[in-house]
Amino acid sequence: MIKNFLKREPFLEYFQIIDRCAKNEEKLVINNSSPSNTVYLLQTFFLNAKSNVDIFTKNFPNFFQSEDLADTAEGFLSRNLFPNTLNEHKIRLAYQSDLPEKRVLSENKFLERLVFNPRYKSQIEIYNANKLEMSGADVLNFQIADSKFFRYDFCHPLGALADFGDKKNARKLQDCFNRIVSSSKKLDVGSYCAN
Repeated sequence: MIKNFLKREPFLEYFQIIDRCAKNEEKLVINNSSPSNTVYLLQTFFLNAKSNVDIFTKNFPNFFQSEDLADTAEGFLSRNLFPNTLNEHKIRLAYQSDLPEKRVLSENKFLERLVFNPRYKSQIEIYNANKLEMSGADVLNFQIADSKFFRYDFCHPLGALADFGDKKNARKLQDCFNRIVSSSKKLDVGSYCAN
């Protein structure tokens, strides 16, 4: 559940729009630049995704330090799709950062909470995309849930944008993400988990 203290003025109407669009998979461009609004939007991705959330990031913006975002991601990974079956929920994250791998994992609240918990090791995939040359240096961050919802930050003049119903662009971002992970180094997440 998303923390109620976030649902206060002046953003109440903004959060209601996000909730409505997520519930109805409504096609509507949502501007999304402030860190607290980004946390709320990504929490909504985790609350509404049926199977997977994919994340590409450069240098881990501040919203990755949010305990609330980590809480919601843990809830997503813990939720079973069907009773008495293995949990199918997955998070894949590809990153580019100047930090060494271990510091990327340990100095980031979001990743630290998920990677160092052995319960989630089969549900998390992390890719070091440092050696990948990205065409268009303006790619900063993007997230996709179930190949349907997306948020991207491409140094767009309007800032970051999100949409819950633009399936065509969601598929394009999903294809881009799949190309990134296929050309990146997959980290052995299990080696970082506590036993």
